[in-house]
Amino acid sequence: LVREKSREIRIDNPLPAKSLATKGISTKGKNKKKKSKVASAEIQAIAYLLDCALIALMVMVTTGLLVAAAGINYQVILNLATPIELGVFCGTFFVLYYLLYFSLLDLFGTPGKGLMGLELVGVRNSDPTLKMTAVRSLITLFSIPLFFLPNLLDFQGKLSDSKVIKR
Repeated sequence: LVREKSREIRIDNPLPAKSLATKGISTKGKNKKKKSKVASAEIQAIAYLLDCALIALMVMVTTGLLVAAAGINYQVILNLATPIELGVFCGTFFVLYYLLYFSLLDLFGTPGKGLMGLELVGVRNSDPTLKMTAVRSLITLFSIPLFFLPNLLDFQGKLSDSKVIKR
């Protein structure tokens, strides 16, 4: 759809811009990708915390369902397992859910990013790929014991060729 002075013309098989310009039809502003503003670190952190809270909730539900399905009283489990063993058990589920959650949901947008109005895109504003999201989630996961230093330096963005933008 292009505008010619006061009327609109629908073009089913568009001609190159040069051909349209010779017919007096303006093509300014067509086919340009909009520039997106990279989201601030604070907004990204809030979205990340919301997503991690959802992952923790999924781990709690999974643990509760496993205990209920086994028919074991919670008190018995607390007496049999040490806090470290329970931590390793829940931590394993957290890591698995974390990698799946961010690798798959970042393709379309996680709930935390959606609530904060954020979106993951490639560096050239392309759609994210599974490789991008998997690399981002691995680097972010490994940055947790490093006090999030790689995240602060945006290693996950640089190594995965992606960025988080404000919609």
